[in-house]
Amino acid sequence: PLGGNRKGEGRTVFNMAVVFFLTGVWHGSTINFPLWGVVLLVFIALEKLGLRRFLDRHRVLSHIYLLFVIVQTWVVFRITDLSHLAAYFRRLYPLFGTHSAVSSGDFLKYAAQFWWLFALGVLFCLPYPRRFYEKHRTSALVWLPLFGAFWLCVYLISISAGNAFLYFNF
Repeated sequence: PLGGNRKGEGRTVFNMAVVFFLTGVWHGSTINFPLWGVVLLVFIALEKLGLRRFLDRHRVLSHIYLLFVIVQTWVVFRITDLSHLAAYFRRLYPLFGTHSAVSSGDFLKYAAQFWWLFALGVLFCLPYPRRFYEKHRTSALVWLPLFGAFWLCVYLISISAGNAFLYFNF
């Protein structure tokens, strides 16, 4: 009903602003939800105004960009208090704030603990695992470990989800 993208760029950006703001309001009654919608709008508008052409030419950067943007928007979505949100981003990016959330030994400690997850992430960003999967996807040696990994992830999520329902205060 808003006209989509058929009425020029200005109207398209306005339509997206309405949709993303209402999407944020639909998710919750605190200020972080409409803010989350606006943040998504900013990134999508930037992509429509030219960033997408750059990202299409640089596939690795487009993956990094996606992971960066999604995680940042999840932070805005989840932290309901704006002062806590600001403190979180100041700690996350100490160049723009006054606090540091990093202790001197944290990087080495976590790198030693989680290096294998980083290596797996890099490996699965390459095209070879996809090619291997496409070639051998009917083999039980391929789908059975994937099935097991899926249920392991479901189990790990279920035992770590002791938080109250996200929309409880709406």
